[in-house]
Amino acid sequence: MRSSDRHDRCIRALPHTRRRPHRRREGDATTTETGRHEQSDVGSERIVPTLRDLEAHHIAHVLGLAGGNQRHAARLLGITRWSLARRLKKYGLPTASLLAVLALVVPAAATRIPGGDDPRTDCYAQLEVDGAAASGRVAQCTDGDTRCDADGTANDSCRFRVALCLNQDTARPTCVPPGMLRDVRTRRAAAGLAVPPLDSSACGAFVDVDVPVKLRRGGRVRRPGKVHLPVTARSSITPRTDRDNAMLVCLPAGSVPSPAACPRNPDGPNELVLIVKSEGTDLDNGWAGPSLNLPIPAGTTLQMCLGGCDDRDPICDTTVNTGVGTFNGETFGPPLPVLVAGVPSCIVNEFQSPVFTGTANLQTGAIDGTVFVAGSPAANKMFPLSKDCPPAAGARAGTLEITLPLTTGTSTLAPEPGAKPETPCVRQPGEPAGVTPAPDMCRDGGVCTAGGCAGPQTCARRGIDASTGEAVCIDAKGGTSQYCCSNDPGRACQPTRAGNPIGVVERVGHAETPRDANGMVYGAGDYPKRSDVVSVATFCEGPGAIVLPAAAEWRRAAR
Repeated sequence: MRSSDRHDRCIRALPHTRRRPHRRREGDATTTETGRHEQSDVGSERIVPTLRDLEAHHIAHVLGLAGGNQRHAARLLGITRWSLARRLKKYGLPTASLLAVLALVVPAAATRIPGGDDPRTDCYAQLEVDGAAASGRVAQCTDGDTRCDADGTANDSCRFRVALCLNQDTARPTCVPPGMLRDVRTRRAAAGLAVPPLDSSACGAFVDVDVPVKLRRGGRVRRPGKVHLPVTARSSITPRTDRDNAMLVCLPAGSVPSPAACPRNPDGPNELVLIVKSEGTDLDNGWAGPSLNLPIPAGTTLQMCLGGCDDRDPICDTTVNTGVGTFNGETFGPPLPVLVAGVPSCIVNEFQSPVFTGTANLQTGAIDGTVFVAGSPAANKMFPLSKDCPPAAGARAGTLEITLPLTTGTSTLAPEPGAKPETPCVRQPGEPAGVTPAPDMCRDGGVCTAGGCAGPQTCARRGIDASTGEAVCIDAKGGTSQYCCSNDPGRACQPTRAGNPIGVVERVGHAETPRDANGMVYGAGDYPKRSDVVSVATFCEGPGAIVLPAAAEWRRAAR
């Protein structure tokens, strides 16, 4: 098979958050996101911004300083995270995101290991392990696996490449780097690690750490080998000490790591599992009809480890571990064979990075996040055909990373710099050239309308819209058909053309309050609690959108 490249696209990588200038009504002073106020031309009296404007601007500014980390921003503002979350919703400000990266090809990446101590200090010192699968404070590698075993041979020993990192502000939402550490001490196998400057937010050079497999009965029996890497980092501010004890595990050649359980969360749930539903999924990729209305495989699961939340604080830190030996594995769902414009295609979503962090809300069930997805923009449009899905590596069409800012609220696509509302996605500086964008695929005066789909392609059967709960057409490819041309109901489209009463690409999400078997909600009852969520996103890949309905299960480890 081959991946179709008849997808007219505009290629870029979206930022994790986007802030738009807040403008008051005509005649008032204008407040932009830079904090400058433009004087009104009406009258000579200076117009003063309201307290609401000032608070919204200040929160956005502090959230930017905190890199989108709500915990860090709340500390800087002197309020609780829950109070900050309410203000973000009140002012329509962007929120911190959960990161999960999907791509067709996985580049080598270093796994960040927090070390397992107090989550408030886990950003003081961390370890990076090149290519290993990680869960909590444990990194695993199979002997001879070239992704993580630097010697690349099955010789009863794994050669891990390890680096020590200090003051990592993206390490955990619960931790604020002190900026200047008082001292860092390494012991045992960690004694040889290169320690970067104590006032830096940098990683030292990678150092080889050999972990032999345990041999029993004269070498006839092999057991996993383990090495501990104790590191202690001290700060002059409270909390003062980060005591880490990461572990490297070398598995015998031919073995597969067993999925590790999420670490315990002392006073709350420690695991959230999302299971994609069989009805209502949709991925629209570009403005051309053939690349719209793609599905996400039903039953696809995503595990998030939870921490830092309890009956007093409903906002959890989330950690998503991916790769060999983790619950999530290497791919987001199974390979999906589909027909795109009559061309047999195979969609394979592989996680590109091993660890991602973010937040989830126990009280509302809301989950926000950012997902990077890959398409096929390769310059060479000729690919060998295959009956297999997934096809051989040589038959792959290439990769394209797309950032999806997922939310359970409303996602509206704003035009990129230099773009117009009817063509919101244009090539940005430094990006490869794509097909020239067009408003929609409707011809001869046709209008892109909601619910106007018909025919065997765009309305192969009837289903339920996950966002609205209303009846809707399901495309032959399996995704939801939201919009079609008024004079050609078999042609899917995006409603961005000038004069269209819809005029924007927008999707609406949904979150339900998690409840246990007796209907008890946050602060009462027990776990597991369950809820339904519909995560949505709009993005610039021609333009595009995604709707992802899922059943959410909030779990707590047995005491």
